[in-house]
Amino acid sequence: MKLRELTAVILTLAGIAAVAVLPFWYQRERMEGPKDVRTIQLTGFAPNGIWTEDSVDGSNYWKGGFRPSDIRLTPGEKVRLVLRSADVMHRFYLPELGIGPIDLIPGHTEEVLFKADKVGTFTCFCTAMCSDCHFFMHGLLSVGRDLVDASRGLCVLNHDAPPPPSLTTLPEKGSYWFHNMGCISCHGAEGSGGVTNFNYAKGTVPALNTLAERMFLQSKDDVQAFSKVLEQTKDPSRLKAAPGLSNWPLVLAQYKAVVNTIQSGSVPAKADPNLPDPPLFMPSWREKLNPEQIKGTSKN
Repeated sequence: MKLRELTAVILTLAGIAAVAVLPFWYQRERMEGPKDVRTIQLTGFAPNGIWTEDSVDGSNYWKGGFRPSDIRLTPGEKVRLVLRSADVMHRFYLPELGIGPIDLIPGHTEEVLFKADKVGTFTCFCTAMCSDCHFFMHGLLSVGRDLVDASRGLCVLNHDAPPPPSLTTLPEKGSYWFHNMGCISCHGAEGSGGVTNFNYAKGTVPALNTLAERMFLQSKDDVQAFSKVLEQTKDPSRLKAAPGLSNWPLVLAQYKAVVNTIQSGSVPAKADPNLPDPPLFMPSWREKLNPEQIKGTSKN
């Protein structure tokens, strides 16, 4: 083979090799990013309601077992977030650092550059209704502090599972649905509230452990009397009077308001009209719970 022909073959093979290797090199460089910038990949995973730093693809998606993200940054650190969805559309929102909302469409990658110059622990949300576990997608990011609650655990809801036979009273069944429908993710353990809702006029998601007082049930006797009404009446809203409750019209009006909120949902008022909507909101439960469960009169 002549030198000119040999040179042509070598150049052709080199070109083919470059074409084959270039995409992998480009992908690696894109994922690693600049050397003075820390790259963090976050993937939205709907089945467990988490943001994870684990690698998720078609080969391991169905196995699950991914860890919720645990992001700890040093003040002043330059950060590059590589954001993607493993399944359905998610919307990434880290409001306290001014990031998002960013639509994450499956098969596409979004990138955000920022400097961690604000010390504190911040929450990132998914603000697109992605699954039954949507409201569990509260990832935490800490700058210059230890994460107090680095992992909130995995969402393992089963909305179709009936209460165990051992649960016989309405309060027991109500507690079961409160946890199994994911209400705890926003309203807190035992309905204690305190979950911060960015740009919400009232600051935090309302507590539910004071609901009896707001319904004008002023004593334990009042609560017991109202519980009997729920246990013995399929539709309390039709009652003109209730044994043991002299202020029944007031109680009934508040009860109807609560039932309507559960059925129809509600949109939280903004603290600042110029900022995006609060990430947490009360969804409509009319398609997930039957009327008896919503009214607290379920015999199931």
